[in-house]
Amino acid sequence: MRAYCRGLTDYGLWRMAGPVSLAKAKAFLEQPYISAIGHQATAEYLSRLLGTSIPFDRQDIQMHPGDVALILRLTKRPPEGQVLTSNEIMRLSSGLAILLRLE
Repeated sequence: MRAYCRGLTDYGLWRMAGPVSLAKAKAFLEQPYISAIGHQATAEYLSRLLGTSIPFDRQDIQMHPGDVALILRLTKRPPEGQVLTSNEIMRLSSGLAILLRLE
């Protein structure tokens, strides 16, 4: 099993569980994981929120059945074309979730 911290999904069958508490998210990050957070501001926001460095890394990844990811779920769409700062992300409605690839 591999663990990821990422923002988008591949095609497949998934289960997303949330909202996830900060304590549960911090515990998730105690295992080895691959950061695939593709925006610097999102990495900065998550780092502040979770009290640990979440690296910015704009890499393409493929999740496989059994892989899990910690997800930042924005519940409000940002304005079109706007690249948000970490402070702007903080003001948006969001939550954390765990995404599991089933197949």
